[in-house]
Formats: sequence, structure tokens, C-alpha cells
Amino acid sequence: MKKIFFILCAFMVFSINCRSEEMTISPYEIEGKIGFINSERKKITEAEFPSFNEVYISKKIAIVNNNDGINLITGKGKKIVGAPKYYKKGIIGDDFFYVSFANNFYSIIFDIEGRQVKIIPDLVLQPSKSIDFIPVTYYTPATKRNYVTWDGKLLFNDPDFIRVYSYSDQFKVAVIQDSEFDCRIINEKGEFLSNMTWNYLCTEIEDDLLFGVTFTEKGYFDFFGNLKIKVNTIEGTMYDDYYVIPSFSSGVAPFVLIDDELYSISLSQHYQSNNWVIMDKEKNILAKNIKAKSIGPFHSNVAVIKDESKCGIIDKTGKMIVPLEYDFIRPFINGYARAIKNGTDYIISTTGEVIKCKDLK
Repeated sequence: MKKIFFILCAFMVFSINCRSEEMTISPYEIEGKIGFINSERKKITEAEFPSFNEVYISKKIAIVNNNDGINLITGKGKKIVGAPKYYKKGIIGDDFFYVSFANNFYSIIFDIEGRQVKIIPDLVLQPSKSIDFIPVTYYTPATKRNYVTWDGKLLFNDPDFIRVYSYSDQFKVAVIQDSEFDCRIINEKGEFLSNMTWNYLCTEIEDDLLFGVTFTEKGYFDFFGNLKIKVNTIEGTMYDDYYVIPSFSSGVAPFVLIDDELYSISLSQHYQSNNWVIMDKEKNILAKNIKAKSIGPFHSNVAVIKDESKCGIIDKTGKMIVPLEYDFIRPFINGYARAIKNGTDYIISTTGEVIKCKDLK
């Protein structure tokens, strides 16, 4: 009996430790200052950080500037990681972060415990969702962007690639800029998948359709250069607006129907209309005749909607799961969105649960 008891105790301790390691973190906000909670909605920190612009966050860690180095926040708590004066910082995957140094052109990678695990010379790292392939900047003497493996080897060595904008480990393709300053799509061997070139092509590969613009076409293309969904953009759309055209995250994207034609509205724009629609990649309209000023990208099957001056949350079918009564709602991060209504701060879950931030414990 004692043996069984000790085995159960050991299993419980193991389970608690595993849960702690896997616990996600999300930001909340009170009167303009940022704090963090874990996936059980328990406070990790008070609302003590002055600006979310200084926050880098993954599912498991967040890093924030500190006069003595970097604040590292995990599901276990907060600690200060000492680092010399650095140039840039960011997160790699869910478990690592880095600091890069401008003068000496090298980067240091730290683990989730704040321990230094790797030095990568001659390269300035960039934030990455993958730990296997990490975006970097280097100088030859011109500035170039590429990807490196975990051991610091360049992924693409073709000198005609001016920039490798993004690489998807899932799809094994990359968006690059060639020597003619055109955008192209290559595979993991550096081979062009087609002869297609774009003036602009989405630099974040979130799914297998990318928003792109050529001299004659505009819309969502597959990796082989085939135009799958033709769209227009509203008058006044600038080149910089293309960077935040919604992708087909969660398998759907919002559009506006104008004279029976699809228009993509950038996240940097607003367009008041009664004809917003939600469409999947097979061109099926899942919801139509939505009255809105903007609809954000879908994450975990929900999106922030704004109509006139108020915000709410809808699902992929157009159902309103949080009513249009909030002054603003931030994008979802790890299951929660920060919101304000009548001066009171809230967090909202992807299921529509609303929690007042001052009630968090």
C-alpha cells in the first residue's frame, strides 16, 4: 500500500511539473500597463510594464526591457536575465530568446530558464516561430536577409537572392527577393517553383495561399504562381498596406463585396459597409451581409469586428460571440484579447468569456 502511495505522489509531482512547463502565458492590461497571466488565469506578474510595444511573447515566454538586462516571464514567474547592452531582441520558437549586438555582429541565444545556450557569430537574428530555421541579417558588404539552421549554417547560399523574407518549415518554401528586386517562391533547395514574379508578395507564409500583386493581377496565389482568388483593393491603398492584408488564417478570410466583386481590406484601413463576407479558400461564402467597418484576421476561429466606433468578436459563421460594445479589442494572444469598455480593462477568451482585469488574482 505504501508503495502505491509513493508511486501516486511521484506521478502527481511529475504531472504538476509537466503542466508548469507547458503552461501558456497571455498579457493583460490595467490603466495602460501590461501584466501577464498563465493559462489558468492566475497572475504571473502585476500590471507593471509601461508599454506592450516593448513586449515579445510566445506561448511559453515573454521578454521585456529592463535597465539591468531583460525581464523573462514564464509560467513559473519573472526573473531578470543580465545581458550587456544589446541591439535587438526577440523570441525563437516557444522556449528560447536572443539578444543581438550591432557593433560586433553576433547573437546570443538563451533558454526558457534564462541560461545562455548558444552564440552565433557574424549574424543578427530575427524573431522566429521555428527553432530549426531562424531568420538573420548579415552584411556582404550589402545588407542581406537569409535563414540559418540551429547550428548557424545559412539555408540558402545563392548570391542572387537579395533577401529571403520568410521560410516555412511546414510547406518547405520561401519567399525571396531576387537580383531584379522581384519577389519569387523557392523550395528548400533554393529552386524556383515557377517562372512567376511579383511586384509584391506576402512575406509571412501562414497557409498555402499568399496575397500578391503583379503588373496585371492582384489576389491570392498558390506556391506555383497560379491565381486562385482574384481580389481588388480600395482606392487609396498604398504599398505598405499590402503587408497587413488578412491571410486565410483558420481557413477563412474577410472581404467586402462591392458591385459583386471581392475587395481585400488591409488591417491598416477601415471600410464601412453592409456587405462584408467571410469566405474560405474554396470560395465558399460562410457569412454575408455583415455590417462592419473592419474585420481582423481569424485566429482560433474568431476575429475582432469593428462597426462604427464599437468592437466585438465574431466566429467564422458570422455569429457574434461578444457584442459590439467595447471601445477597442486587441488581437488575440494565446487565447485572450485585451479590451476596454467605458474605461474598464478586460480580457476576452476565444470562447467569448469576459473577465475584468482588476478581478484577476
